[in-house]
Amino acid sequence: MSSRLDDVTKLETIEDRLTHCENLIESGKHQDALKTLKQCVRLDPLNPSAHRMLGCVISTVGDPKTALRHLRRATKLEPEEAFNWYSLATSLDDTGNYAGAIRAFKKSVEIEPEYAGYWNDFGVALHNNGELVESERCFRNALQLCPDDAMTLSNLG
Repeated sequence: MSSRLDDVTKLETIEDRLTHCENLIESGKHQDALKTLKQCVRLDPLNPSAHRMLGCVISTVGDPKTALRHLRRATKLEPEEAFNWYSLATSLDDTGNYAGAIRAFKKSVEIEPEYAGYWNDFGVALHNNGELVESERCFRNALQLCPDDAMTLSNLG
């Protein structure tokens, strides 16, 4: 009988491994995903998705400094992907780097202005930084895109 790691190494492509990791993450198996994602980054160091996913998992397990390194790498490798900037922003926000988080959230909404969730979280970051007028503008943008979003309605007050 083969181990789970042996099963993972049989996956043919990085994309297969990343999909496998998404399933592990959804199942709460962050340590297993972490091992496979580290392999993915070693096998394909120029893969922005691997760096983003690794950064997010590392952040979840509690190493924000290392997580930020991978998330920044993802934005450098694929600067026009809004989700890379959003992931970086949330991690920066979690570490207390609010100015950096606001810059990264701004980049995510510049790239993908039609995604309400980015606007909502950008508004939260601005609110936490005391920028209430700009925060309200972001919440209103989010509501224009998704008028019934309970989280944004709650944040708007």
